[in-house]
Amino acid sequence: MKTFYKTLVLGVFLAVLAVATPTFAQDVCADLPANQALYDQYINNYKGTLEQKKTAVKAGKEYIEKYAACEAFAQQVDYLKKAVPKKEEEVKTETAAVEQAARYQRFDKAMKAGNTAEIYASGEDIIKAEPDFLDVILVLASVGLDEAAEKQNDTYNAKATEYAKSAIKKLESGVKSNSGKFGAYKYEYNTKNNAIGWMNYTVGYINYYRLKDKNSGVEYLYKATQIDSETKDRDFIYALIGDKYVEKADALNKEIIVLIKAADNKETFESKTKLAMSKGYADRALEAYSKAYEVAKANMNKEKDATKKAQMKEYVDNVYNTLKGLYKFRYETVEKPIPDTDLVTQLNTLIASVASKPLTNPTTEVKPVDPPSEDEKTTDSTTSTTTTTTTTPASTTKTPAPTTTKPVTKTMTNGSAVKTEADKTGNKPKRKR
Repeated sequence: MKTFYKTLVLGVFLAVLAVATPTFAQDVCADLPANQALYDQYINNYKGTLEQKKTAVKAGKEYIEKYAACEAFAQQVDYLKKAVPKKEEEVKTETAAVEQAARYQRFDKAMKAGNTAEIYASGEDIIKAEPDFLDVILVLASVGLDEAAEKQNDTYNAKATEYAKSAIKKLESGVKSNSGKFGAYKYEYNTKNNAIGWMNYTVGYINYYRLKDKNSGVEYLYKATQIDSETKDRDFIYALIGDKYVEKADALNKEIIVLIKAADNKETFESKTKLAMSKGYADRALEAYSKAYEVAKANMNKEKDATKKAQMKEYVDNVYNTLKGLYKFRYETVEKPIPDTDLVTQLNTLIASVASKPLTNPTTEVKPVDPPSEDEKTTDSTTSTTTTTTTTPASTTKTPAPTTTKPVTKTMTNGSAVKTEADKTGNKPKRKR
């Protein structure tokens, strides 16, 4: 009986539901005031503000769902089926524009306040929505470089190098500057090549000075000199590369001295091999310092301020003295000393020759100069050690660590930075259209 009773109740319920459903549909179609009110909600809002348009879209969708089966309202339903999707797309576009404007305002506010943490947070919010917004990427890389170079703040090193590398990749693949200025605010680089140069400089500087990764640093700094950019006129980059070669030559020289002493003050095949390699590094160092000398001299000649020019001349003279020491290490022996008058003539000739050619990429293999033959490997040498193998090819010029990194006219002199007041401020990042 219980089973029969449950079945009977369920059957009655289904019967009632079947009867009630058409009655409900009929009542909806017959409710003219409700129909008119919902339709008016769409008509009265679809041309209004963004919020009104959202209301209209909601009302239109509800109308279609509610009255699709009502023959009396077929015309209104057909109209809304065409109009509502278009209006919904319009709402999406306007909503995106409002959100975009809010992101730009936030970034602009952070830049004007100099709030680095907020600059990165708001800038990354922009890039998340617009991955190819090159100008913002350039700004984020530049802000990180300033933090590292001017404030010795390493908090943003990883982000700065990440964005600099991203900018290089996008620039080289043809991504356009949104503003046409290749950057924004005081970080406008104005040309594609200048932006590429400074982004390579950014990675190189942070790697070399802040992360102490000199090999990677030199690689990127070298790239910064190989493009038509302001960075190719930063003489200290060439001197840094020269420093790296001098370090290598000096290390080899110390090994040579140990080897010769161990062989009763006689040269050996191994010491000769190392000497040949040391001279190879000396040749590279001469090339790099010649470039540094020529660029530093050109920068000095452009300087109008007498005090700054005097400082720059001191730096130029120091680089030249370094070149003298390197040249003597490379070419002079006790048996064949180079007189001072000949030294200047020979060195100037070398500088003119080397400086007119592209600088050798520091990542390429350094070749030994006049290495000993295999025959000498088994022959004892009785040559005296009174050669330049005991001379340390140390640099007499201190390569300056730059303290300013903005894309303006700058020249490094004796560790201090000379710059013009050409920074441009207050330029908002242009909206991507």
